[in-house]
Amino acid sequence: MIPAHFAEVLPAYLVSALHNALKIFPDDRIKTAEELREQLSGSPSIMASNKIANTKQADADAVSDEEAERIRKEKLRRQQERKEEQTKTLLITFGICVVVGLLVLAGIWFFTQRDNNGGDTTNSTENVSLVNVPNFAGQSYSRISSDEVQNQRFKIIAKYEYSSNTEVGYIVSQSIDEGQQVVQGSELILVVSKGVEYIELPDVSGMVYTLAEAQLRGLGFTVTKVVKENDGRYTADQVISTVPLSKTSVAKGSEIMVQVWGDPPTTTAPTTTQRSIFDIF
Repeated sequence: MIPAHFAEVLPAYLVSALHNALKIFPDDRIKTAEELREQLSGSPSIMASNKIANTKQADADAVSDEEAERIRKEKLRRQQERKEEQTKTLLITFGICVVVGLLVLAGIWFFTQRDNNGGDTTNSTENVSLVNVPNFAGQSYSRISSDEVQNQRFKIIAKYEYSSNTEVGYIVSQSIDEGQQVVQGSELILVVSKGVEYIELPDVSGMVYTLAEAQLRGLGFTVTKVVKENDGRYTADQVISTVPLSKTSVAKGSEIMVQVWGDPPTTTAPTTTQRSIFDIF
């Protein structure tokens, strides 16, 4: 390289000649003394050649810079892809490890629980106490519920229902049959009578008998039809009244007498008999 203070005072062709002669790489330097002489003399052909060479060099340098930039970007892209691939592989490996770990823990828990349950079953079988179920039907619930022995044997629960056959407060039935063996402390449901259920008798007067009968039977009554003679002024099969009377409380299952009008009488036209004069006398 030519020092700057020389390049400022020397002619351009001389600076160019010295620059070409002092290039670092031998292939880039001036090859012959003739070429050096021509460049030192400022020959126009040499100057043009040098300009073209300098332009080509500049273009080559620009191309080299672009290629270097492309190579740099390509390298960065490959590095990014490599990092993404490594991250993906790491996540997959981590997921597999987590799944395997969970499976191992689940297996350990399963076998531990099985062993514990097996031991508990053995102990519970050894310590279990069975009791026979007696017949509680017809007995007073208040007496059974206050019996300490029965309360130790069973977990007694009362369920109240209407019953026309069992006195109020007495046991109608039980959830476990008599004679069965159950584990001590088992739940035993006792159905306790609330006595006879009373229902207010609806007013069915004026209704057609079939509809009145269906309504009363739906309430749990038994129905008996009583036909009253119809003189022709009333509709046949129409309800007159009930016994007991409507709006009274009647025990469910009771018999209700339903009085209805019967069929009207049939009328026949009088017959005319022809008689001879001999019949009259």
